Amino acid sequence: MNKEPLLIGALAGVTPLLVNIVNTEADTLVSQFNIEIIMGYVIQAIVLMILGAFLVYVNSEDNKWKAFQIGVMAPALVVGLLNAHKLDGNPPAQATWF
Repeated sequence: MNKEPLLIGALAGVTPLLVNIVNTEADTLVSQFNIEIIMGYVIQAIVLMILGAFLVYVNSEDNKWKAFQIGVMAPALVVGLLNAHKLDGNPPAQATWF
């Protein structure tokens, strides 16, 4: 198998995290610049890159565009779940009819 689709899958795996940083947490990173937060993002990026490359490898995809799509799929779900967990630790209030 060609290694280029694996690299594309790994880079695709980190794109949801980059979008998340730019979209929601850029001001947090600038205002609270400490090593623990940076190391947390580095670890997340490495795990997401491994996940993206692994999915491309499992699907044995050689097409670059398909490799990007496959590589971004699961990491986007993981980042979405992490963001949903960060929003609020309390369960939502249940609606009542009366």
